[in-house]
Amino acid sequence: MSGWPGLQWFRNIVLVSSNQDQYVPFDSARIQLCMEAISDPKGQHYIQMCYNLMHEVKAKIVYRLDVDFSIEAK
Repeated sequence: MSGWPGLQWFRNIVLVSSNQDQYVPFDSARIQLCMEAISDPKGQHYIQMCYNLMHEVKAKIVYRLDVDFSIEAK
């Protein structure tokens, strides 16, 4: 699915990630390569996914925002 068209249609892109997210890995939410993927032979699939998503992007602005939530313990 990462090879399907989509992101190239946008002029501005905002990717939001959080280290507190327990569902989507931080680097994956940012569509950003991480050292684990680069150094791991099995990481080639992740590298290819990032390439597929970003290689045709012609956006003038791509923001990668890191968000942390102040969550009180119950």
